[in-house]
Order: sequence, then structure tokens, then C-alpha cells
Amino acid sequence: MFTSSKDNSLASTTRTSWTSAVAPASIYIAWRGAGIAVTASTFTRPRSTTPGAWPLARLDCHFEQADLRHADFGEGFDLVLLLYGQINVFTRQHARDILQRAHAALAPGGTLLLEPQTPAAVRGSVDNTTDWTASEHGLFTSRPHVLLHERFWDEPSRTATERWHVIDAETGAVDCHAMSACSYDRDELVDVLRSVGFRRIVTHRSLAGDEAAATADLFVLAASRPARLEPAGGETSG
Repeated sequence: MFTSSKDNSLASTTRTSWTSAVAPASIYIAWRGAGIAVTASTFTRPRSTTPGAWPLARLDCHFEQADLRHADFGEGFDLVLLLYGQINVFTRQHARDILQRAHAALAPGGTLLLEPQTPAAVRGSVDNTTDWTASEHGLFTSRPHVLLHERFWDEPSRTATERWHVIDAETGAVDCHAMSACSYDRDELVDVLRSVGFRRIVTHRSLAGDEAAATADLFVLAASRPARLEPAGGETSG
């Protein structure tokens, strides 16, 4: 998801914006954004939502369905979000390219919020096992089928892979699905972020910034596109 702002003078416009208007005893803030979704189900969500934690804030976000590896991110955004461990599902080369294009999509001074899975979460999800099940219907098909589920861990690449082979009970046709996740530790991601131009990289335990909201599976990196040329470094933990 990408969000952006324009100044209160309304002298300039960007692809997305926020504005504010004063109402009796209240300030209404409207954020506009653009998002890239990999599935069509995202488009069924309301175009405008009201986050419960900020009852007078309204979010107006336009989604496009696209492959993140090849999508046009645009430019001039104040904030880029890549959450819920989505960076882990890409190969290291694709992840670096996505982060490089996220940097290019930001306006100078803009911020990337990255929420990767922890190494323990990626490694812990795979135990090198195989199991068979038979079902009348399931996630991959509404027809009776036999499902072969395989899990693998590759230590040299630090990648977890799951494969689902769906065998139709009547026709014997086989439909295959797979998913992989790369394990990244904090230092590796910080090095990648620095290499594509990000600075002021800060680690947080959660998006809320505190331990109470943290989960064992995710952590957060906030990184900035410099408003001017800055030396590498400046990483901290929060």
C-alpha cells in the first residue's frame, strides 16, 4: 500500500493526498492511498474505511491487482507499507528489486514500513514431512479429492517450501500448488535496505512500537528515503 500527502496550502497535488477540515470540536482527517493486491478478493472491501483506533480518520484507498514483482509502483509517495510477512514469499533477488522500487516510489523524506516474518516463524512452519488426506471438498477444490501435502526446508538458501498435490477422486487429474518463504534476519534486511538507498533504519517489535502489541512471528523495520544525500548507518532498535 502506498500513501502520500500534500501541504495545507493545497498548492501542489500528488497521486494521493491527505486533507483536514475543522468541524465542531473535531478534526476530520482523510487519507488517500494506492495499493497493489495479488488476489481479486481485496477489491470486495469498502473503498472508504474508518479505523477504530482513529475514529475520525477516513481511508480512501484504490487497489490494483498485479504481480508485485513487475507492478509499477508510481512515485511521490510519503509512505510505503509491505506488511504481514509478504516480503518473505519472494526470492532474495525479487525482494531486493521490490525494495529498490519501493525506495524509488517514495518522495524524498518518505518512509517504508516493512513487516517481515521472524526467522523462527519461517523455519518453524516446516518439519520435512509428507501427509495424505481425503476430503469431499477443500481449499483447492470443491470436488472429492485426495491431497498430498509436502513440507521442505532447504538450509543453504534458508527457504521453506510447501507443496499441495490435489488428485481428483473421479478423474485422477492432478493439480499442483506450491508456496515458498525465505528466512531473513534483521541484519540481512538492513544490509539490503542500505544497499538500495534507505537510511535511518529503525527496528520495532511491532507496528504499534511496543512490546505489548508484538507477536512472535513478525517484527518491523522503518526506513527512510533521505531528503538529501546521507551516509550509510544510523540503524537503531526500538
